[in-house]
Amino acid sequence: MGIRKIITDQDIFKPAECKFINEIILGNNFPWCYNANSVIGKTFRDGIFYFSHQLLERPEQRPESSTNVFTTKRFYHAGVTEPWLKIAKRFIKKHKLPFKEFLRASLNMTLPQKISRCPEHQDHDFPHHQIIFYLNTIDGDTVLLHKGIEHTRITPEAFKAISFSNYYSHYVIHPTRSNRVVMVVTFR
Repeated sequence: MGIRKIITDQDIFKPAECKFINEIILGNNFPWCYNANSVIGKTFRDGIFYFSHQLLERPEQRPESSTNVFTTKRFYHAGVTEPWLKIAKRFIKKHKLPFKEFLRASLNMTLPQKISRCPEHQDHDFPHHQIIFYLNTIDGDTVLLHKGIEHTRITPEAFKAISFSNYYSHYVIHPTRSNRVVMVVTFR
């Protein structure tokens, strides 16, 4: 069973990182890719769109022969991923979390939609930890659940990070007035 502790940190970003996020990631020229489904299962597609900038593909999407994250360019976005993984490593070390490897890293942007939230889910079907780095202040809470019951609700604030394990499932309430931008990192 996963660790039950939920960590919140509002002091993980350095000033230069905040400046980069505000000027580049949240700027008008940053590239985003359309995704037709926010949660995909083996037989499930939710039809709720979002935009992403994939940095490290999920292990279940990587070629089976690939084992080294830093040498297989198909699933590792060289030059862009390193700074984000450095921030994630700083968070992991600061909070003394267990770490073996990164599983996924993605910048995600959600927009207002007719459907108020994405489905309840876990990012992987195996034990893992997750960090969500909020990059802007907006409505669009993250709701953590345990056994289908709401446990914790987190409101996005620029430069706040939260971490939790797969002990919790979660869903995102879509923002109502603008875009919600986060960086999601999963690891074990």
